[in-house]
Amino acid sequence: MTEHRERQERERKAVGAVWPETGLVFTTRHGGMINPANVSRDFKALLQRAGLRTIRFHDLRHLCASLLLDQGVDLVVIKELLGHAHISINAGTYAHVRLRLQLHRMHGRRPR
Repeated sequence: MTEHRERQERERKAVGAVWPETGLVFTTRHGGMINPANVSRDFKALLQRAGLRTIRFHDLRHLCASLLLDQGVDLVVIKELLGHAHISINAGTYAHVRLRLQLHRMHGRRPR
């Protein structure tokens, strides 16, 4: 993260007063908001170069939540990390993951 901040600070200095103070962590080289279509395109290309199957960038949120559940992280913590307003969003979305984890734990196996 330090490397990212240092690079962004160099970009901010290069642009000067034109840099918009948006508070964004990830920006274009000129401090603007990144176009979501560009993120999706670049992510797809990265997956292809790595020889991985194509998934949507947004699927990483679901993967993160599923992995956290597998590690026993409480739904309230996951809700906060994902920025959801209500725990019911997480409870409904990840109910199948929780059920699968519980069944595998009951039978002494790790889920696939």
